[in-house]
Amino acid sequence: MNIGIINLILCFLAYSFLGWILETAFKSMRDRQFVNSGFLYGPFTPIYGFGAIIVLQWLAIIDPLVLLAGPVLSLTIKVVSIIVLASLLEYCTGTLLETLFNRRWWDYSDERFQIKGRVSLKYSIFWGIMGYSLLQTIQPLIMQGLSITSIHLEYFLVISIVVFLTLDLVQRLIFLGDLQKYVFPRYLHLWRNYYNKWVYMR
Repeated sequence: MNIGIINLILCFLAYSFLGWILETAFKSMRDRQFVNSGFLYGPFTPIYGFGAIIVLQWLAIIDPLVLLAGPVLSLTIKVVSIIVLASLLEYCTGTLLETLFNRRWWDYSDERFQIKGRVSLKYSIFWGIMGYSLLQTIQPLIMQGLSITSIHLEYFLVISIVVFLTLDLVQRLIFLGDLQKYVFPRYLHLWRNYYNKWVYMR
């Protein structure tokens, strides 16, 4: 399934929003109080959006290859590939957040078959099955909705929501304890080292 860049961004935003609803509902029911889940303040959890886009692009690549494998094997390959991709994304995202902010947003340390508390086999299988189910049921509805949406409205939605997400991200980073303290010094320090070595070699 080939999707234009604007529709791809809108799919990212839609799944980020759906992911926020799913995770917030689960944690709110578990804790018996409202829990605004995710990294951002607003109703978006980008890891779900990134996951959906990665899976959509991957399925577009392997679809022609698995058609000859038969329905059962084709389904198995797709679900297993989604499990692997979701696990890699979750592990890499968890590692990045922990490295930048020295804090965990999820922890599977109490689960069996987990890797450093960032990935759990049980949840990876859940993400794989749920991800495939959503893409089979929700994705056609999203594409149908986009097909009847004017291009001007699509551009407006993309620009306005991306600006909102950017402002939300900046505000969140500042709240987590001074943007300069957490992000810039580490990378500025690395760049200074590379620059000094380059000047010395000259």
